[in-house]
Amino acid sequence: MHKRGNRLFVGVTDPTNLQALDEIKFHVGRTVESIVCEADKPTAAIERCLEAADSSMDDMMGGNDLENLDELEVAEEANRAEDTPAEVDDAPVVCFVNKILLDAIKKGASDIHIEPYEKFCRIRFRMDGVLSEVARPPLQLAMKIASRIKVMARLDVSERRVPQDGRIKLKLSKTKSIDFRVSTCPTLFGEKPCLRIPDSSMSIPLEALG
Repeated sequence: MHKRGNRLFVGVTDPTNLQALDEIKFHVGRTVESIVCEADKPTAAIERCLEAADSSMDDMMGGNDLENLDELEVAEEANRAEDTPAEVDDAPVVCFVNKILLDAIKKGASDIHIEPYEKFCRIRFRMDGVLSEVARPPLQLAMKIASRIKVMARLDVSERRVPQDGRIKLKLSKTKSIDFRVSTCPTLFGEKPCLRIPDSSMSIPLEALG
């Protein structure tokens, strides 16, 4: 990909895929010119970008946003029973989940998807209708993250075979709180929590629609 003036030159393997070029043109607001290249070159470039953008758990927990985590308070959280799994009280997981929620609010995301797969787990935010990957926590933490979210949403932590719905109320200050609508769905590789943020910034002016 190369920019020259008001033109953006994009390397493609299929120059007849006009739909993809139109989507790029819409998002960047520039004239897009396609350049045919070898099939493995775009794939390698995309992998390098994903590796650079990939954030480990330690990287995310080392951000400046964590300075404000002590001020966050989860209201109406379920009282933990004696048989609640110890994993939901794991301090790093609690801190990590709070960081996810805080980042989603600051970025204006409307949804948070936590998706476990066979060999990895990824977290994606939906921003302006587009799902973007923001982190890949260690796979062994996927179950702990799901359990922590279920505790915050007052769901049954011991039940992992049926879908559940709940709500999280996150107090940012004495006068402001954010509601999260939570749903969990069992999948082949574990539970997939999805959080909707109704209070996210949805007021987009007409001229910003393109």
